Amino acid sequence: MKRLHPALLHNGIWAGLAAGAAATPMEWNDSSAWGRIDDQIYEQMAHLATFVTNLPLAHLNPIPVDATTNDEDLRIWGLIGAQSSSEKAAEAVPGVGFLWVQDTAPFETSDPQGTRERTEIIVILSGLPPGSYIAHPFDTWQGVYLDESRVTTDHSGNLAIPLPAFSRDIAVRLEQER
Repeated sequence: MKRLHPALLHNGIWAGLAAGAAATPMEWNDSSAWGRIDDQIYEQMAHLATFVTNLPLAHLNPIPVDATTNDEDLRIWGLIGAQSSSEKAAEAVPGVGFLWVQDTAPFETSDPQGTRERTEIIVILSGLPPGSYIAHPFDTWQGVYLDESRVTTDHSGNLAIPLPAFSRDIAVRLEQER
């Protein structure tokens, strides 16, 4: 049987981050001594670390994003910083956030190699503060940022983010221009 642990851990760590969990899942490797994590698992954790390095997570004051896409097989999780009304308002970072867009078609049977490429995908975020944003797409399987794009909210506060071609999933860091 093909080892699915790297893909399962991958999905768990990205879903955990994008849903606002305080910690990421870890690999429980019970096929040998507990705690033995192979290079594929380390690689997935390193990709996540690369992505979160520039996110001000401690000051985000996150709220879930209201997001849709033009593909019914994709699911979007994400958080955006909101203006804080507390005494720590000066530390809050509104307009900064991130998304994880996942292909929910069962890859174990439909695309075991992860080769199905998604193209012409647009994510719509609703209810954002008006203005221009920079979208930084991130290839979660290779651990690299892709070409960024500048997008602007429409009169209703909707933000359309065109995504580059991807397979399985992609993350996006979002920053409002000041």
